[in-house]
Amino acid sequence: MKPIEEYLDYRAYLSDYYAENKRCHAFTWREFAKNCGFASPVYLKQVIDGKYSLSQKAVPQVAEGLRLVGYEREYFTSMVEFCHAKGQLEKQSHLSKMLFLATEHSVAAVSLENIRFFESYLNPLLRELAPAQPGKRPMDLAKICRPQVSTQDVSETLGYLTAAGFLTRDENGYYREANKSVKMPDTGGVSATELQRQMGELAIKALDLPRDERDITGLTLGMSEKCFVEVVRELAECRRRIVALVQSDPVVEKVYRLNMQLFPMTSKFSNKKHPSIKRRKR
Repeated sequence: MKPIEEYLDYRAYLSDYYAENKRCHAFTWREFAKNCGFASPVYLKQVIDGKYSLSQKAVPQVAEGLRLVGYEREYFTSMVEFCHAKGQLEKQSHLSKMLFLATEHSVAAVSLENIRFFESYLNPLLRELAPAQPGKRPMDLAKICRPQVSTQDVSETLGYLTAAGFLTRDENGYYREANKSVKMPDTGGVSATELQRQMGELAIKALDLPRDERDITGLTLGMSEKCFVEVVRELAECRRRIVALVQSDPVVEKVYRLNMQLFPMTSKFSNKKHPSIKRRKR
């Protein structure tokens, strides 16, 4: 499903949301309506069909049911107001806000030429760190990194990020992010694996940090392959919400890495049901 900022019609967004969830699991109109707090199981279908319009009171209910947070919730609200606006000036006002949010929180898809971005953990780290520390020299940035890195590595990384278009520099020499987020292309699996390996090694070292500076937990679960697909979908939804929350936060005090890892600890085994034990007749 497309990101919300690529929609101008909230009905089209709701329709695609329902279709995507229907495709992934047994999602019904009743469940959709219940998630959004509506008694009528077909209300949202009627909204999508144009028979009804979302009221001002219903907008936050639907946003909550869609699990929208941060700028996504703000964009959805503006999109509903845009679709319901009567006059041209009112429409333009809401459209301008939507375009601003879409531009402010745009996601850059990395081209094959710049797949190198995912070959070193320093690239995403300094892409976040340099704009948050305006005026700091490479030597200063190197000292902030955990673990510390060399000044030369920082200088070379900043040079690459600028040349590749991930960072820009203003008239004062301060770094700015060209886009809020960076997305790995589908063909970048090899580089992604290398980056994940490096981040995994950093996670192991992070175990030595005080517990109030890190949150490292895990679960060991037995599940079916069907349930695995559902869990993966839930993790993707969780990542989306986290990105939206972070992008709505104007302050950067530290650069964090969030690893989500779900992998098999056994090979596939048979799961035959045990024969039921028949009760003896008295």
